[in-house]
Order: sequence, then structure tokens, then C-alpha cells
Amino acid sequence: MSSLVHNSVIAKPSLHKTLFATCIGNALEWFDIAVYGFFASYIAHAFFPTSDASVSLLLTFGSFGISFLIRPLGAVVLGNYADRHGRKKPCYSPST
Repeated sequence: MSSLVHNSVIAKPSLHKTLFATCIGNALEWFDIAVYGFFASYIAHAFFPTSDASVSLLLTFGSFGISFLIRPLGAVVLGNYADRHGRKKPCYSPST
């Protein structure tokens, strides 16, 4: 073993905390979907005013559906960028 290896102990989160956090995150996602579905007719009328209410509603649900298609693409692109560059200090000096 090299002297560069440190004997630091990394505490693993407990299974209960991980499960609780996962359930909360999942509940928030379903709450988001339920609220959007509940207000879809209002959103359709406000953002997609057409002469046919069905077309407005389809455009509303279509725009919500596109976000589910774009989310994985954004995760791949932004995740790849974050993995390569990480967090860096800004190259400017704040003025005081």
C-alpha cells in the first residue's frame, strides 16, 4: 500500500434515510404531475388560445410530455459537461 492512501472512514447513509428521501422525491414528482393535470384546462386557455379547446389541451399536454423527453437529454449533456469541468472558481475578482 502506498502512503497516499488515507484510512478515512466514509459513513454510508442508512437504508431508512435513503428510502425516506427517495419516497419524498417520488411523491413530489407525482404531486407535480397531478397539479399540472388539474390545471391543464386553465393552462390550455391561458397559453394556447385556439378556437378548438381540444387542440389547446393537446398542446398543453404535448408541451408537458416534451419535458419528459428532453430531461434525459439534458442530463446526458449537462452531466457530461459537469463531469469534465466540475466546479471551478470564477476567473473574475469581485470588486469591493
